[in-house]
Amino acid sequence: MLRVPNGLGRTVAALAILLAVTVAARAGEEVNDQIRLAVQAALQARWPDQELRIELVEPDTRLKLSVCDKPVTVEPLHAGALRSAMTLAVSCAGEHRWRVYVTARVSVMGDVVVARHPLVPGAVLTAQDVVMDRRELTDLALGYLKQVDAAIGSTLRQPVAEGAVILPGQLVQPRAVRRGQRVVIEAVRGSMQVNGSGEALADGMPGERIKVRNSGSGRVVEATVRPDGRVRVDF
Repeated sequence: MLRVPNGLGRTVAALAILLAVTVAARAGEEVNDQIRLAVQAALQARWPDQELRIELVEPDTRLKLSVCDKPVTVEPLHAGALRSAMTLAVSCAGEHRWRVYVTARVSVMGDVVVARHPLVPGAVLTAQDVVMDRRELTDLALGYLKQVDAAIGSTLRQPVAEGAVILPGQLVQPRAVRRGQRVVIEAVRGSMQVNGSGEALADGMPGERIKVRNSGSGRVVEATVRPDGRVRVDF
């Protein structure tokens, strides 16, 4: 039997422990890399038009997860808008099954409509009132406008400070139709459409239903206002 000196034996044992720790740490890094890439891919696929910057709070390496031999699945715990902090369930359905919850800190910069100068309630917005600026989108939980055309012509419900993001809820959309206005009536049934003329009996914004008098028959019908000022009646 080969005898190993005590000092050498302790050194070999220490090296073995160090090697085991190193291997385990490397395996943990590989699993975290796998999780990180899966989370990035899942969130980018969910919001393909956004440039996402994602910082992942990685699982505790003491969990000793094995590298998954199948594609890792990622499910946000809460559906809906993109948020600055999101909790996701990450699962492996491979030979060594596991499921962990991770937090992703998400940053998204994008161009939004902001006030060029202080704006007062009741102001009808023009091109001189608004400008595009780059902002952190995940901070805008109440929404934002992506184009200045979406704001121009609208009326403000409340004051907006210079440089502040203009929120959709702060705007009253312009009327597409005014009471007494001559309008084109689109009568639609399935794939068939017939156009006629009529008179709007009320103001109407796009998407609203108003009463319209048909000029030919004198009949009053309900119609849906279109953005171009036409009205649609479905039979």
